[in-house]
Amino acid sequence: EPMAIALLDELSRLLPDSDWLSSWSIDGNTMKVSGYSVDPAATLRLVERSKLLSGARFTSPLTMDPQLGKERFSLEAVVVTDGLSQ
Repeated sequence: EPMAIALLDELSRLLPDSDWLSSWSIDGNTMKVSGYSVDPAATLRLVERSKLLSGARFTSPLTMDPQLGKERFSLEAVVVTDGLSQ
């Protein structure tokens, strides 16, 4: 789907290489992402900067993975479809 490819491309450009995504999905007009980051709050701010997404928020508590030295996060954002192919 062109919209899914555009969103994945946007995330890969926005997020630092140190962030790892473990899951990614689109459900209707909502994108859901889970992964690991040394600074999940910064990750959320980066997602909020996207012109393709709005209303980014964490959907569960952050949990530290001591083995990875990163926090596990889950977030979602509303997909802004203006200018995207559906």
